[in-house]
Amino acid sequence: MSRSAERWSTVPWSAEHKTGGPLDEVFAALYAEFPDLSIERFAVDHVGDDDNGWFLTLTGADADLQIESYEGGLPPFSLESDTDSLFRVTDVPLVVTTLSRWLRALAPSPTQP
Repeated sequence: MSRSAERWSTVPWSAEHKTGGPLDEVFAALYAEFPDLSIERFAVDHVGDDDNGWFLTLTGADADLQIESYEGGLPPFSLESDTDSLFRVTDVPLVVTTLSRWLRALAPSPTQP
């Protein structure tokens, strides 16, 4: 479980889960690049609550990222990290590039013998 997800009610989101929208392309590209990627979706208690948010992190990372979409995985996407401000993006390749760069920055450094 990611650090942010500890503060929220979340459910695991695997590569087999689908939103039905362009967000599926984002997640597929990220899972392909980062085999140790963990994604958790907001879990809500009430029908009217918004569950279109996900936390992304890597095994051993001390931080996580957040992405939100419209219902059905549709843009625009809101991206946020512990070090980068929230911003909205509609272009799927730009979302993938940005999240990939942020995930690489989160990757734990290998330990030296």
